[in-house]
Amino acid sequence: MLLIWAVLGLGQLGAHAYEGPIHQQLTFIAVRHFNNCVDQDEARFSALQTRYMVKANVEQADGGFWRGLFRWNFYNRDDEKPRSLLWIVETRLHRVFEQLVENLDRSGSLAERYSNLGRVVNHLQDMTSPAHVVPVFMSRWWRLNVGDRFDEFPVDEAELNRQLGLDCIQVKGIIQDTADAGYDDLLRLTAGTTFNAVKENIGGLPFTWEVFWKPDEKPGSFGEYGPAGNNFGRETEFKCTSARRPRCVLLNDDPLYLDFARARHLNAVQTTIAALARVRRPNTSS
Repeated sequence: MLLIWAVLGLGQLGAHAYEGPIHQQLTFIAVRHFNNCVDQDEARFSALQTRYMVKANVEQADGGFWRGLFRWNFYNRDDEKPRSLLWIVETRLHRVFEQLVENLDRSGSLAERYSNLGRVVNHLQDMTSPAHVVPVFMSRWWRLNVGDRFDEFPVDEAELNRQLGLDCIQVKGIIQDTADAGYDDLLRLTAGTTFNAVKENIGGLPFTWEVFWKPDEKPGSFGEYGPAGNNFGRETEFKCTSARRPRCVLLNDDPLYLDFARARHLNAVQTTIAALARVRRPNTSS
């Protein structure tokens, strides 16, 4: 029993993905591009609306001890249903996400509406973190490690702005492509994009990103860290599957890391833009 509570106590530190400053940065980028590309003035987000949204997003990311202890932010790839541990700890995010969407739909005041939107966006952005989608429980209390290193990887804001462009083609494409998507659809689409990225080969090397996050054979179960370990962004060496290359090496801040992180962060901005467009449509619902 003591071991269980030790795991739970440290597990809450890994229950959320990106920290507040990264959520804030991703959200500001999305709002800036959305406002720049929508045609109607009334569709743009005001400074006050944005402030409510970002504040709630950051507060949820940084969360209190008890919230993180009893509510873990992991996706269930099996049936997208809630799961619990010891009947008191929600190990998947689905029940909480559904409640947040309901709260958003019922919001009355401006503060409620955009704060709830920020909380929904927080979960959507977290679905671009591989450990939360595969999922991999990242707390390793016996190694004094309580977080996934990908979640700490810095956002390349200049590159994201370049990829989104100034001509609004990308942004308007996102809005058009997700015109019929509810928030639950966005959650599913974003998680699916991240999981598929983990299954992809790392450019020019004989392995996939599963060397970092290895899914369990049962989609509803937690996976584990692969042979590269929890070392995203760092120099790591591990056994290769190729007979001609017995050892594989990734360097500290390897360009391969940069490309992978940029793609995930771009997807976080894209799903945020889709959520912003969703809340602007009349009679929105999940």
